[in-house]
Parts: sequence; C-alpha cells; structure tokens
Amino acid sequence: MDIELREASRQFMRRGENFFAIENIDLQIKQGEFLFLTGSSGSGKTTLLHIICGLLYPTSGKVFLDGNQWEDMTDKQASIFRNRQIGFIPQEESLLSNLTVFENICLPYTFSKETEVDIEKVDQTAERLKIRQFFNAYPKELSGGEKRRVMIARAVILSPKIIIADEPTANLDEENAKEVMEILKEINREGSTVLVSTHEKEIIFGSNGYEMKHGSLKKWR
Repeated sequence: MDIELREASRQFMRRGENFFAIENIDLQIKQGEFLFLTGSSGSGKTTLLHIICGLLYPTSGKVFLDGNQWEDMTDKQASIFRNRQIGFIPQEESLLSNLTVFENICLPYTFSKETEVDIEKVDQTAERLKIRQFFNAYPKELSGGEKRRVMIARAVILSPKIIIADEPTANLDEENAKEVMEILKEINREGSTVLVSTHEKEIIFGSNGYEMKHGSLKKWR
C-alpha cells in the first residue's frame, strides 16, 4: 500500500491553548518499504501513526492510502478498510482479557463478518510465532513477549497491506526484542509495508528512516 501525507497537521487543546502534535508533515511510503520512525516520547510519533491508521484525522492537510482518503469514507467503510488493509500493533498491551489467545487472534475475522475464520491459517500463524501452545490460555497467563506475539498474530492474520507497529519492542528483553524484529522483517519480505515507531535506535537497520522532533519530520538517512 502506498501512503502519502501532504502538509498534515494535528492540533490539540492543552490547558486552554492549542498546540501542534504534528505540523505540516509531508511523507511518502511506497508499497513494500520497511520504514523506521524515531523520536523521543512526546515528539508526535504515535499521533502520526494514528493519523495514518485513521484513528485520528488531521486538522489540516491530506492523508492518502492507495489514493483513498479517510475523510471520504463513512465510519463503516473506514472500519472495514482498516480491518482488511492495516495491521496495527499498539504500544500498550491491547488483548481482550476475557478472550483466549485463539479468540484474540481471530478478532479481525469477527469484525469482518464476511470472512470465515481460516483455522489452518490461524494455526500456521500461531505456530510461526511460537504461540500455538497457548491457544486456550488467557492474556493474564502470558509473559510480555508472548502477549506481543499474540498482538502481532492478530495484526497479520488477514494479510494486510501495511503493518504499523508502535514501539513493538518496548519493555521486552533483548532476546524477545530481537525475535519481534525478525518477525517484522519476515512479514516485510513477504510483501507487506512495515512502519515501526521506536526510540530504541539499537533495533534500527537499513537506511530508511525519519526522526520526529516537536511535531516535525526529518529524514535521517
């Protein structure tokens, strides 16, 4: 999926005053790229990811995803598009505590309503991510690394065109962080565009990256 932002800005109100979380962002991401977004906490990284995902709309500027604009879609159309085309891995643990690992992975099928659960694919995805043995477990029974793998499985289960990961290695030990990044590399090699937000520069590879600073974006390589 090609992604383009044209002069995208997002304002918020804080203590009675407007401020820009991101300001005049121009960005192009081509299908199949693996792109890193770095920056300190509060620099605007998460806001930018949420705008790309359509979880937030820019207060000015445009966002295009394969030529589509979130603002041109109804809420239902946007939800269907997001569920089918974008796999989002949030920074915070977001598994539903009352559902098993299997049920959490299958949530995109549930939201789709038109797509039956592909049991074989769920099995293969879970096996690949080394969580097949936890199908009947609940999130509270898993370690941090195991929860992150379930979140990745849920994000990729419908083979979306783009995977967006917000601090995917946060709070993971070195071994788990390395394994998560290897999984994302493999997903990228299979054709999905991958966008990773991180402040951990030791996980960065290649030459494709941007730095967020005070809401502005700068290519760093």
